[in-house]
Amino acid sequence: MYRLHVENSKTGDNWACLELEKRSRTPDGDIKSMLKLIENLSPAARRIWDQCHLREMNPGYDSGFSPACGRFNHNIPVRTLRRMSDANLSLRITIYPPDEDGPPADLSTRAQRAR
Repeated sequence: MYRLHVENSKTGDNWACLELEKRSRTPDGDIKSMLKLIENLSPAARRIWDQCHLREMNPGYDSGFSPACGRFNHNIPVRTLRRMSDANLSLRITIYPPDEDGPPADLSTRAQRAR
């Protein structure tokens, strides 16, 4: 795991965004990996975790113009949600906007622009 962003404020409201170094193919896999780390925190680290005002998992998605069928979904099973609840974690989902250039004439044009 690595620190993506950390802020320490004078008021004591500290904030950190952490990401896994090795990603899974699904949000459920990433959440399970993060939960394993949280569940295995040392007692001292767990006390710090328990003092946090906000604990959340936030899978992010880049929106765009594919898949061509126009829909996308990922399942997060009840068992994973229960583990999140046990760790006092909420779920937030972030969807990032598509490229500012707008939709390409066809999907192959987008691949060519990415080169």
